[in-house]
Amino acid sequence: MANVFASDVQKQAFMQGVQDELRSAIPFAQVAHVDTENLETMNNRYGADFSADSTTDGTYSVNDFTYSNDALTIAEQAVYGERIQLKDLVHAGAGSRGGWDIVADRKQRHVRALGVAVHRDTYSNTVNGAGLVLDNEVLGGSASAGTPITMSATNPDEVATKAYELMQNAGVSQSDGRPYIMIDPTTARFFKLFNQNAGFNTADRQLMTGFQVIPSFDFDYFVTPEIEHEQVTTGASIIATDTFTVKGVTFTVIAAPTTAGHVDLGANDTETLANLAAAVNGGAGAGTAYVEISAANRAILKNAGVKAVSTATTITITGYGSLAVVSPDSTLTVGTERKHLLAGLRGSTHLALPSLGYGVQELDKVPGFTGSELRSTQIFDSTVWTKDANKIAKILVV
Repeated sequence: MANVFASDVQKQAFMQGVQDELRSAIPFAQVAHVDTENLETMNNRYGADFSADSTTDGTYSVNDFTYSNDALTIAEQAVYGERIQLKDLVHAGAGSRGGWDIVADRKQRHVRALGVAVHRDTYSNTVNGAGLVLDNEVLGGSASAGTPITMSATNPDEVATKAYELMQNAGVSQSDGRPYIMIDPTTARFFKLFNQNAGFNTADRQLMTGFQVIPSFDFDYFVTPEIEHEQVTTGASIIATDTFTVKGVTFTVIAAPTTAGHVDLGANDTETLANLAAAVNGGAGAGTAYVEISAANRAILKNAGVKAVSTATTITITGYGSLAVVSPDSTLTVGTERKHLLAGLRGSTHLALPSLGYGVQELDKVPGFTGSELRSTQIFDSTVWTKDANKIAKILVV
């Protein structure tokens, strides 16, 4: 492997901080209950709700009690490792060459990467664990059908107050605390526009806060690009040469795969979709079910947290940021890309971050390599306990 610098000039003169990227705060630790206990498994027993007897003669019924059990096995591990050649350590080191501490710089980037991995996994677990769904049908007063709400500068009040109504109908009390709503920058823009159009006092407050969405509709707002996106594609009579593109990375169904990005045409649509999901995930079956894509394309999907799940007739793609799933073929019908926003009470998501679960190792004696190997890792896991599910609403928007 080879490390890459922009040029030798970079090794000779480096101004600390000039090239720092803008960093978004990793948001979920701000709204979850963070548990730092050094445990492998957590158990949470809970009992079912019931109704008491109403009596005028003093008689009553005697009932057996039951408890159920939620369990969280803390088994997830975020990890990143890389090797730094000795010559680069020398060229980048402090001293007469005006360098910087390259190991310290890489450690900072490792920490951010681990934080993003923890946030994304926790976000997806919260979406899957949410007990309430707010979509276009629910907003209109009917049963959920999964149609996303089209956000605009005129409907943030309807969306926010409906989410609060759902939680209150589920038994969440105002005394339980002030809820949060986690939204992406595009949706935040509509909330800001709504506030700016809502009268002088509200408009002035919104203009003065700049990047922030002012707390309103009983919610505190967390704006982040790290919002889960989802797109569902339906397959019917898939044939060879059909193509499927995710974030610009193209997969092609072929009867006999030979080239990077080829996906094996199965005996039926179910097999083909399963092979396609394996190809998107980089999962089992490389070389038979599909031919692995290039390292650069794999990095595109990995950096966006792209995952695929197939059923008998569909393939569902999730990720962070726009997925841009497209197919020109009539056999693959691509649905509308939608975003999963979250509204809920703080602490409703349980995030386990063991205090001894984070570690950085720098190995300066690597067999067959001159240089250092740097490895950072964080043990974690997250869940929504059963009794907390109705404190969280998944909001589907487009």
